[in-house]
Amino acid sequence: MRVDATRKKGLSPLQKCTTAIRILAYGSSADSTDDYIRIGESTAVECLERFVSGVCNIFRAEYLRRPNNEDVERLLQMGNARSFPGQAPAVQYIVNRTQYNMGYYLADGIYPEWATFLKTIPMPQGEKMKLFVKQQESARKDVERAFGVLQSRFAIVRGPTRAWRVDTLKNIMHACRGEQRVGLVGFG
Repeated sequence: MRVDATRKKGLSPLQKCTTAIRILAYGSSADSTDDYIRIGESTAVECLERFVSGVCNIFRAEYLRRPNNEDVERLLQMGNARSFPGQAPAVQYIVNRTQYNMGYYLADGIYPEWATFLKTIPMPQGEKMKLFVKQQESARKDVERAFGVLQSRFAIVRGPTRAWRVDTLKNIMHACRGEQRVGLVGFG
């Protein structure tokens, strides 16, 4: 707690952390915390920025890092259990007799017709296509479920993001993902 020029104590660390967690968990606007915690909008924004930055700095090495070989091996074993044999799916593929050598995103019908969006085949013909559609939809549902859990635990992920700076948004997403993996926040 800092002391101002009039020797009045400032906000406690508990108030600052509570503000940041409320904004993350409930998607509250920064100025709405004034009614509950008696903290100004600019201070609430600063608290959130410092909180998510702190979470990223403390947990980056263990929980927010890129996957290592051990992680990839575990994911590949999970893929084996789902009938993706021994390796990640190749990024070379053919659509409408055109070969592509780039990664792709599994998508549904709401996305534009771009080469990088691989949509579900509406009426698959043959066992091979039916298996592909089944595996594709399963993987897409897994991703949607994971993001849904993130959204249900942290309302800030559901809301508009135009007010936040890009580096703050990046830290917010990493912090929410890290808190979900570590279990720092007991919401939901």
